[in-house]
Amino acid sequence: MTSTRSRAFRLGLGLALLSAAPLAAQPGASVALIDRARAALVAGDGIAAEARLREAVRAGVAREAVAALMGEAQLDQGDLASARKWLGPARFSPQTRAHGFRMLGRLEQREGRFEAAARAYDAALQAAPNSIQVWTDIGRLRFAGGEQREAIEASEHALALAPGDGGALALRAVLVRSQFGPVPALPWFEAALRQAPDDPEVLAEYAATLGDVGRAGAMLEAARRLHDIAPKDPRVFYLQAVLAARAGKDALARRILDRAGDRLRDVPAAILLGGVLDLRVGNVNLAVEQFDRLTRMQPDNPIAQRLLERALSRTGDAAGVRRLAHGKPFPALSTAPSWDPSRGPAAAAPYLRALLGAGREAEAARIADRLRDEHPGSPDAKLMAGDVAFHAGRTSEALAAYDAAARIRFGEREALRLDAALRTLGREREANAVLLSQALKNPMAREPARRLAASRQRAR
Repeated sequence: MTSTRSRAFRLGLGLALLSAAPLAAQPGASVALIDRARAALVAGDGIAAEARLREAVRAGVAREAVAALMGEAQLDQGDLASARKWLGPARFSPQTRAHGFRMLGRLEQREGRFEAAARAYDAALQAAPNSIQVWTDIGRLRFAGGEQREAIEASEHALALAPGDGGALALRAVLVRSQFGPVPALPWFEAALRQAPDDPEVLAEYAATLGDVGRAGAMLEAARRLHDIAPKDPRVFYLQAVLAARAGKDALARRILDRAGDRLRDVPAAILLGGVLDLRVGNVNLAVEQFDRLTRMQPDNPIAQRLLERALSRTGDAAGVRRLAHGKPFPALSTAPSWDPSRGPAAAAPYLRALLGAGREAEAARIADRLRDEHPGSPDAKLMAGDVAFHAGRTSEALAAYDAAARIRFGEREALRLDAALRTLGREREANAVLLSQALKNPMAREPARRLAASRQRAR
């Protein structure tokens, strides 16, 4: 996940930053242009913001005074190369320094350079040590890098600074959803919305979480509100497509999803939805491509693996189905993305699985041990250490690693691994308890419920 901003609170920050001395000395027209650019960014319109900022530069506003906002405008448009031209030199006016380094951190994170992003956020923190926004961004970076414990600590610090901050509450909601499931997360999202009712980021996450618990009517209401506030936000199309698909209107769902263009191309949830729609209308080969791509991006996603198996079976690829059915969807080592330690534990999963598939267990174990030691707060690192042990037949060791991961984040991946390890050890009752707990916390997660029903059927 990339770093998510809180636009409503960014507006207040921008007012403080850009009304300071360098801009206050500019003609009134220039200040008005900056204000209009800031308002456009709050509304999610990076193109309009860029136009106003270029006018301000032509009117004589110093580049250093607008670099932070111009970089943000380019980020909003997805133009990372242009964003780097404004943010990369790190030349910001003293009043915009914290915001500029925040935007540089977002840029580095979007390009997968997590260590560089951390350095940028550290610089932002030096400029504004008590900035709630900076601490929230740090939490989101840690979460995206798989360091959940550190993300929780950053979230707690942000909330200690401002218990009612909408962005900090939204981050806590995301962390609670990841750790405990969507049902316990809803009150946190609702608290965030009471503080920031017009924040597109909070609304989008809230709508998706409502969908996760099956509250379609409330999800529709939240999606409509998001459309009213930020009609160009690509998540509007995704949420509307989900609602259409759940109502059985597949053609409409596809049209809505296509309207987002390439803006949702690399969003896992959108890839999953696109594959489901292709499978429903009989475009089986396209569905296989979608699910295969998703399983490469998220090798631990049980839903994607199950749907890939279903799509392969409809193409007649019996060999592919057998590989998946035996739990060995290992990517070829030659096609797996290389391991870059700077990108965090989660990014190492495809390469580590490819090593296991190639029979290079010792090398996989060395990487897994290093990740676990260097990232003690990462459940992903603990899961990978458990996977290596489980693959080698050291089930008790794997169970301990999975349990350690679940103490930080108890989601579907953790539940399914605990289930497999416990059943291998003959501890069926404990395995069923794990699945039941996950099914209650995440009612739309079908695989835990399916496995629990199958276990109970076998026991009859």
